[in-house]
Amino acid sequence: MEIQSLKNAILDQPLDLVNFENNSKYLNTWKTILEVEKLESEESKNKIEIQKTQYEIENIEYQKRNDRLKFWVGIIAPLVSAMALMATLLFQIITSNRISGRQAAAEENQRISDQRQRDAEEDLQWRNFTSTLNDAGKRGLEGAFQLSSFYNSDRYKNQARSLTFVFLQGVTEFQIFNQLLYRIVPKVDSINYSDLVSLSSSLNDITTAENSEIANGKYLLKELQKFYPPDPNFLIQIIEVKSKLSKDEHNLIESSKELQLVGKRIAEFMKLGQVANLNLQNAHFFKTDFSDADFKNSNLSNVRFENCNIKNANLSNAQSFQGSEWDGTKWWQANQIERGLLKYLIDYYSLDKGISYLEEINVDDVSQFLKWKKIL
Repeated sequence: MEIQSLKNAILDQPLDLVNFENNSKYLNTWKTILEVEKLESEESKNKIEIQKTQYEIENIEYQKRNDRLKFWVGIIAPLVSAMALMATLLFQIITSNRISGRQAAAEENQRISDQRQRDAEEDLQWRNFTSTLNDAGKRGLEGAFQLSSFYNSDRYKNQARSLTFVFLQGVTEFQIFNQLLYRIVPKVDSINYSDLVSLSSSLNDITTAENSEIANGKYLLKELQKFYPPDPNFLIQIIEVKSKLSKDEHNLIESSKELQLVGKRIAEFMKLGQVANLNLQNAHFFKTDFSDADFKNSNLSNVRFENCNIKNANLSNAQSFQGSEWDGTKWWQANQIERGLLKYLIDYYSLDKGISYLEEINVDDVSQFLKWKKIL
């Protein structure tokens, strides 16, 4: 029976004021009812407290979920924004690259087209030049200057420089020769030094021929001058011989300067001491300063040292030297000399006061020569 029904049932019963025992039961009943109600009230209160606690727990869990959500939103939102930005930039880059790629391809095609046109024009210029090589007017000075326009060509520079060395042999004016040589060889190195060696050999042939022409001219002039008073025909011939002789002597002076210049540049390169085993075969050195130079394992066969300075040079490692000429060169002033070469020099180029050296013979020369001679 529920408490309220029980209360109503008790209230409906009359109170017996005489019968104390019944009243006592009546009171105990009410007391029990009140205790039950109290217990129910406390139970209800506990239920409320439990519900409140559950609500608080649920609220705490909700807050935690909300905080976690805010945390991840704080992380993911910038990340998503960054990814969106990256996607945008990537799209722009790809689009830009496509446009740039098309522009680059167009520019490259234009560059190739322009280069082909320049190559075609250069080919035509080279063919036009080489077609005139048999024309005497295109040799020597004129040919050398025309070839200089090809020095910067990737395809023709080597051929142009090689041909210029040939044409240089026909340049009789030293100043022009000097300018052209420095344009062809601005700096001597381990590759182009051999071109200078070949040029010096060619200039040697030219000076030899010029000396021969001068000797013949002097002899002819002397023979013609024996007829005095000269026949008018002889007089004209004498004038022509003198004119040619003067020209030949001028050319010899210029060629000698050219020979000195080439030798000077080779010697300067050798003094750097950067390269050994130089092949100097057939070179002609005229009044060249080789002081302190090191002929490291150099090939000296058929080299002509004419009136050169060898003071303190190192000839100890010289390799082949057969056929070399040392006219007017004080070889005994060298610092070191290979034994075989020393014997060769003493046998064929002994000190001779009747020979014209670069400097006059003095007491020191005699002393140095005798020192080397005693070594053998």
